[in-house]
Amino acid sequence: MPRKADFQVELGVVNSEVDISIVDRLNSLLQPQKLVTTEMMASHMYTSYNKHFSLHKAFTEVFLDDSRTPDNTHLSITVNAPVLSPVVLFPIPDLRADHERGPWFTKSLPNKVLYLELEYLEVKTEFTGGSSPEQTKMELTFRELVRKFQEKEDQPAGRFLRVSHAMDGNMTISDSGKFDWPRVVLKVNPTAATPSWSM
Repeated sequence: MPRKADFQVELGVVNSEVDISIVDRLNSLLQPQKLVTTEMMASHMYTSYNKHFSLHKAFTEVFLDDSRTPDNTHLSITVNAPVLSPVVLFPIPDLRADHERGPWFTKSLPNKVLYLELEYLEVKTEFTGGSSPEQTKMELTFRELVRKFQEKEDQPAGRFLRVSHAMDGNMTISDSGKFDWPRVVLKVNPTAATPSWSM
């Protein structure tokens, strides 16, 4: 019999500030600085994306490629929030070599800020464990999405995008429930095995 686990998380109003260089900062703290050669230097603006020390690969191996996961194990996670308001900060890219960069706490952020606001957000994701990899699916449903961009601190943020199920201004829930709400579906297919005869 397949094993199945369902997790449902109910959140209140969520306000968060996201620095997209946080992965790079954590990488600098958790891993010691190494002397690198020219061949090891990453062309990406964030050192954490370097193929020689990737945190993403480590997390993937732990959570998705764990050989101890029983076959036919199905995990479903649902997260609901009435309002989610993340603020995204964009760091100034440091294109210098790894050994020429300063510590992470000396990096500065520009004044440009991206504001997001999602109303009645629901996120669903499913994982299936076992020896044979299967498609991973993540589904995001919301009633309204508003994006604002602020270029300077002394200027108000201007709205440049709005996505809603009722663009006529009527934001009441329709009779169909969430059927006609905006939805984003992300599907990640497993990496295909390379044939032994391929060049």
